[in-house]
Amino acid sequence: MRLTYWPAPYFAGFIGGGWALVGAGYNGGVELRLPGKRRASPFLVGMYGYNAVIHVQGKESLDGIYYGPTFGGGVMIKQRYDRNYWRISINVPIRSQEMLDDWEAVKARPDVEVKADLLPITIGVGFHIALL
Repeated sequence: MRLTYWPAPYFAGFIGGGWALVGAGYNGGVELRLPGKRRASPFLVGMYGYNAVIHVQGKESLDGIYYGPTFGGGVMIKQRYDRNYWRISINVPIRSQEMLDDWEAVKARPDVEVKADLLPITIGVGFHIALL
């Protein structure tokens, strides 16, 4: 869930939260966009919040949610006849040293099978529903 406030057509602040595999996570940040007459508008985003999760099935003591800054950019695709829009972004999380150390420790354990490594980027896709 994300709540966004646009005090100007080119600037927004937001807060968000949700379930992050092993517990609740939150984030907040700002978004700058290039407004125009076209349906698609590019934007830049900067936020602070959870940007990594470690989850090991059957070994919950290794689970963790990690926080740090994330920067990205993308495009908003407005609907023709209403204020709702699609939001698609590519983001670069700046992961904490604690998270990287914990991840290396998990990968080094012989009793843990790692099925996926960390990706250097994340992709976000969302649909914004205007409430007011």
